[in-house]
Amino acid sequence: MLIASVFAQSIQRASYLASRSFAKASIAQIKELRNLTGSSIDDCKKALEAENGDMDLAREYLKKRGMAIANKKGSREATEGIIAVKFAKNQETAIIAEVFYKFIVRLL
Repeated sequence: MLIASVFAQSIQRASYLASRSFAKASIAQIKELRNLTGSSIDDCKKALEAENGDMDLAREYLKKRGMAIANKKGSREATEGIIAVKFAKNQETAIIAEVFYKFIVRLL
C-alpha cells in the first residue's frame, strides 16, 4: 500500500513538471542583461527565467533582489570592537579599519 502511494505521488509530480512551461533564457539575453546590470550570470539567468525572457521585468527583478540583499546587510551593526585610523605622512590620505573583539578573541 505504501509503495503504491509513493509511486502514485511520483507520477503526479512528474506529470506536473512536464505540464509546466519553463522559459529558456538565451545566452545573448543573459549577456545583455549582465552588461546592463553588472549582476552575475547565474542571477541574470534566474531573473530572465522568472520573468519569461522579458528584459525590463528581469531588470526590475534584479533591482528588487539587490535592494533586499542590501537591506539585509545594512541592518548589521558593530556593537563590539574598535576603529583604528592611520594617516599617511602627507596627512591627505588615511585608512580606517574596524576590528571586532570577537574576531580577535577567536584568533588568540
